[in-house]
Amino acid sequence: MNAAAAIALLKTIKHLGTGLLRRATQTVTRFEEIGLGRLPSRLQRCQADRCPVCSNSAQNPIQKRLVYLVSASNLPSGGNKVIYRHVELAQRDGLAVEVMHPERPAGFRYRWFEHAVIPLADDQLCPSRDHLVLPEVWAALGTKFCKPAGFAYSIFVQNGYLLHLNAGFTQAMLREAYTAAEHVVAISDDSAAMVSRAYPSIAESRIFRVVASISRQFKPAPAKAREITFLRRKLRSHSERVEAYLQPLLPAGWSLIGIENASEAGVAALFARSAIFLSFSELEGLGLPPLEAALAGNRVVGYHGQGGKEYFDPPIFYPVACGDIHGILDQTLAAIADFEHNPQGTPDMLAQREALKLTYGAERERQTVLNFQHAALATPAGADPLAAPRRSSIRNIRQTN
Repeated sequence: MNAAAAIALLKTIKHLGTGLLRRATQTVTRFEEIGLGRLPSRLQRCQADRCPVCSNSAQNPIQKRLVYLVSASNLPSGGNKVIYRHVELAQRDGLAVEVMHPERPAGFRYRWFEHAVIPLADDQLCPSRDHLVLPEVWAALGTKFCKPAGFAYSIFVQNGYLLHLNAGFTQAMLREAYTAAEHVVAISDDSAAMVSRAYPSIAESRIFRVVASISRQFKPAPAKAREITFLRRKLRSHSERVEAYLQPLLPAGWSLIGIENASEAGVAALFARSAIFLSFSELEGLGLPPLEAALAGNRVVGYHGQGGKEYFDPPIFYPVACGDIHGILDQTLAAIADFEHNPQGTPDMLAQREALKLTYGAERERQTVLNFQHAALATPAGADPLAAPRRSSIRNIRQTN
């Protein structure tokens, strides 16, 4: 056996050994694989008197820190982009807010969109300092990890239709995690309503409704091309059928463009040029692509995905019931005819676009996100979320914005 083969064999043995050790750890801890990664088995409670994370003695006051946990995958995901955006907002305002990729805590960061976030490189957290923000798909960690270790935590629900995911644990543990969370953050009215429906014991005062803003790079080009864009990753079985059936119906000069694995800048460039966007959103928390397309000057045809009901209104949007392929074909042809008659859009369309810019604008996002983050940073470690009433953040948003 030559040296290269020996090295390859050693790497294989190491890989197999690591895999066996991981599965043994998962068996003992009940941490199971989830989604594109694994539950963060490295998370551990700081036992040292002098904490290696914050470099302060455990007996001395420590500045609170908010840490968003998020999966390590560079596939485009609107939810991950929103988390990075919220961390950037906080850091610009001088708050101690960070993001951690517990599956790959050393050197990983999202590279498919521009940002200034530098994720935490360490994988050790301090319960006397850190308030964790768990994504809804990892919510069960509240029961399995946060409570036993003494961490205060909140749950960020970016999809109200994923509240049942227990990450390999029991539904009872998942329900306990939501019940014990300091706050539950919701990205849309629909997600907030689903939280209240799935976990009615959670008081409205503990639910914070935050807003996602749309990047300024999503804006229309001076002249629109006769192009129809859609995302192939969304309900591919539907989009493939629509693509096949719509293609022969298109007037001369019109084309369909399927977008796949494009960067945010690449998507923005395509949306700027296209005239129509086909939405195949299914059970979404909010649905950013239809909003981004609308602000880039597209007429949007298709599914609102439930979460998008709060903005999916005519004349910009042409809502179609999920699965109604006939409806998508008919409404797309209607949008084409409308574009040919008025390529720049009607005054009502322009007014609706300006309203969307305000509703999903940077300032409203900043106000709602900082409202939650200030509340979370004020939470003592291990506090009982039921011990004292909280301000009704949903009601405040509706009254002040």
